[in-house]
This record gives sequence, C-alpha cells and structure tokens, in this order.
Amino acid sequence: MLHRRSIATIVIALCAAFLSGVTQVYADDNNATNETPVEETVQKEGSAIEISPLSKRVVLKAGGSYDSSITVRNIGIDAIAIRVYAAPFSFSEDGDTQVFDKDTSYTQISRWITVKKDDGSYDATASFELEPQKDKVIDYKISTPEDVPGGGQYAVLFVEAMLKDNFENKIQIISRAGMTIYATMPGEPNRSVSVGDTNVNSIVADGNIGVQTHIRNDGNIDFQTSVEINAYSIFGKKLYNNTTLVSLLPENSKTIFARWENAPSFGLYRLEYAISALDIYTTGSRIVLAMSPFVMTLAIILLLGTTIGIAYLIRQRSARKRNEGPSIIIG
Repeated sequence: MLHRRSIATIVIALCAAFLSGVTQVYADDNNATNETPVEETVQKEGSAIEISPLSKRVVLKAGGSYDSSITVRNIGIDAIAIRVYAAPFSFSEDGDTQVFDKDTSYTQISRWITVKKDDGSYDATASFELEPQKDKVIDYKISTPEDVPGGGQYAVLFVEAMLKDNFENKIQIISRAGMTIYATMPGEPNRSVSVGDTNVNSIVADGNIGVQTHIRNDGNIDFQTSVEINAYSIFGKKLYNNTTLVSLLPENSKTIFARWENAPSFGLYRLEYAISALDIYTTGSRIVLAMSPFVMTLAIILLLGTTIGIAYLIRQRSARKRNEGPSIIIG
C-alpha cells in the first residue's frame, strides 16, 4: 500500500525529472541561423550613403605598396560632406561584437592606410563633398613596412557622412559605412582551430531547435567555418536545411548557434548536423521533442493526473484486499 506521503513524493519526483529534461536551447539573436559572414557585416548604418565594395581581400608584400579605391554614393536628397579614414577591425572576446578602437598585432594595417585627397596628396584622413545622387571614387593606398609580422591583418576603411552645414562643427553624423580589409602578409600562415563541446537538446520548449558549438581560431590568419543542420520528420521526410557560415579572426572564439528557423511548436523530429572548421569535420544526430509552453503545461497536468490516478487505484485495490480478508475454503 502507498501512503499519501509516498504518492506526493512520486509526483514531485516525476515532475522534477520531466522539467529537468526541458533545457532551453541557447538562442543568440545577434548571430543566429543564417549569420552573415564577417565580409558583409560592416555596412551602412544610416540611409545617406552607400559604398562599394563592402570588403576587400589583398595579399601584401613587406616594404611594398598596394593601391585601390572605394566608391561612395550619396543616396540622400541633401548635399553631404564625407570623411574617409581607416580603423582597426577586431571582435570582442565573446566573438559577437565588432571592435574598431582596439589595436592588436593583427590590426597594424590600419596605420599603413592613407587616403588620396582632392589635391593629390595622401593623408590618414581625407574629406570631400558629395552632391545628392552622385558617386565619388576615392583612392587609398596601403604602404607596408619592411618588418611586418606574418599572417593576417584587418582594418575597416570608414566613410563618415554628415550634412555640409554641420561638417566643420563635427556633429550630426547621418551615416557611416565601412569596407572591411582582409590582408595576408608574407610568411607561412598558421592555421589552427579548436572545437569545443557540441550541444543539441532533446526537449525544446521555445521553438529553438538547433545545434550549439564553440570554435576558436588559434592561428594567425582568419578562416571560415560552417555549421549545417538538417531536420527530418520521424518518418524520414526532410523538413529543413540550412548552413551557418562564420568567419573567425586570429585568436578569436565564438559560440555558434545554428537554429531551425520557424520550427514547429510541437512534434518529434530528427536533427542532423555537420560542423566543418579547417581540418576538423564533426557530424551527429539527435531525436528532438518540441512542444510549446502551453502544450508542456497540458503535458505536466496530464502527467500529474495520471500519476495520481494510478496511485489512487493502487490504494483502492489494497483497501479492498484488506476488507475482503482471508479466503475460507470449505472441503
């Protein structure tokens, strides 16, 4: 016979076991599924200018010079003044936030870039005027010192725009766009990567079905890593496919979450994943139960009701046996 205290203990234990399995899959909205590669993330912040290209990859030589240009277009209705200058390009320690004011051994190139002014001279900063709906091609130069470290160098060539009337006062910036420069220096590049634990939760309550992994670039040059996910119904029908691409700068690490966009709120699915980072290739699969908070609440109520009902039936049966007493057989 089960006492009331025993029944309560069973119910609490079952609920705790159920809830402990419902772990939220990590959701990183800033860099979720379909994350844009680093080459395309430094784009216009306002609506006044457009630039082309958005990124540039170059191979530099020690003691050499590299010349190129960037095109700026005023897409606004007012005349603007623009200022062009280079800044370091790196990421914060969590790999999510772009940083433009921190000098490292991999951002020295920002000091080597000069911009051609209208008088033909080159300077670290150059200013121009641009009429509405007009383009301007701006030349820049990368002058490489003789003694430069091997590996990668990273910078952003910023174009800052403001209304002409406010240019001298250096206020009211209405738009800023940046072209990311990825440079490779002479010498043997060191390509090295480490991949941390990969997590796929079996029970998901918030619709965030996906795979999470942590990758670190231990080398001296950037590389791109990919996380591919495929979702199938329990009967094998393919429901979803997506590949998340992430570029990692040297000594940079990032937690990547590849998520099934607009995943159903209820169902049983098989999730397969493949992680590729340099010479590391990892695959896996997991059966995932998805349910909305409402369905989860109903499931908990049903579980509680079923557990209490079973315990009640067991108790009633034990009581009947006691009341019936021992059977008497008359020969």
